[in-house]
Amino acid sequence: MDRFDTAVLKHHPDWVTINFGLNDAYQDKGAGTPSRIPLKQFKKNIEYFIRQIEKQGGHVILLTPNPLGSRFEQFRADRVKAYADAIRKIAKRKHLYLIDSWQLFYNYANAQHQPLDTLFTDSIHPNDEGHQLIADALYQILSTQGQ
Repeated sequence: MDRFDTAVLKHHPDWVTINFGLNDAYQDKGAGTPSRIPLKQFKKNIEYFIRQIEKQGGHVILLTPNPLGSRFEQFRADRVKAYADAIRKIAKRKHLYLIDSWQLFYNYANAQHQPLDTLFTDSIHPNDEGHQLIADALYQILSTQGQ
């Protein structure tokens, strides 16, 4: 939020991908404690970004946060899932493009009969294979826009 004007809006982009949630959802003090950015504020932030981008004539592609690998506790995965669900709902309500990274990762891991962790460098950040899944999904959206 602090850098949005200078890092995004001042460039008047045609397309913007918004992919937040992992750090926002993180519970620094453990299970049952607040997230860094409460879900209600997270949704307000995302909607603000969308409004500002669209006001300039830009298009938005929302991405859900990716799931967490096995290094993280279930309560953390559950919290991130709530943020992914919020992104899905915003995308649907606003008729925006959506890349469901959460679902992409699970579908790929299941199809390859591999653990989800094979898509991460550290149970949270996608490795090259994970980034390729997202890049392919972005390409599918962007390549159809000139037609």
